[in-house]
Amino acid sequence: DDGGASFMEFVETPYNPVNSFIRSPLAYKVCRSNPRFVYVAYTDSIYITKDGTSNFTNISAGLPVGQAAISSIAVDPVDENKIWVSFSGYSSGNKVFFSADAGQSWTNISAGLPN
Repeated sequence: DDGGASFMEFVETPYNPVNSFIRSPLAYKVCRSNPRFVYVAYTDSIYITKDGTSNFTNISAGLPVGQAAISSIAVDPVDENKIWVSFSGYSSGNKVFFSADAGQSWTNISAGLPN
């Protein structure tokens, strides 16, 4: 960490070293409160690095990635551990999930949302 004197390039390329698939990320979020936390989402998976390097971990367990496609992610601006993931498609009751622990566990907060 050098206080912004240098930057690591984050490039969307056809080859993705996170999971070796040939595709680009759907979305990525660099946390304002801790820029070492970076979340990268694909339609069927989500990854995190907590050290700002290419050491990504799949945090999709507990999400309905086999039933619906990830459509968006949002991260709390003051707490890098809080993340929301929304899903598209017509999977009733699987629209928005929340994690307060950087994706170690997920809570379905879709109750009351229309299909």
